[in-house]
Amino acid sequence: IVAAQFHELPKVVFELPQLEILSLIDNYLHTLPKGLVRLRQLKKLILRNNQLRELPIEVCWLEHLEILDLSENRLERLPNSLSALRRLKILYLSRNPLSKNEQEKIRNILPQTVIYI
Repeated sequence: IVAAQFHELPKVVFELPQLEILSLIDNYLHTLPKGLVRLRQLKKLILRNNQLRELPIEVCWLEHLEILDLSENRLERLPNSLSALRRLKILYLSRNPLSKNEQEKIRNILPQTVIYI
């Protein structure tokens, strides 16, 4: 769902529990709904170029997630519970206002993950 100018995630997405890839590039998302946790099979979540200021803890419950793209948002910090994403291979965070301390924290809680900041 690229460049659809969504301000919120369409609820129909939550009716797809077997969904493995969700791409929401170039929208106007400010938050993510708690219902995202219903997408248990999600392996790739692309949220590049939105307006996200925080990442809800529910994202950390997506146990199959391998790639998470949060680049080009407004994130200043990420939850420590990201460490629960044991299968996460790649995390994109470029063009977010993350402090050096926050960047270091993220690297420490996700030592197995390749992180692009």
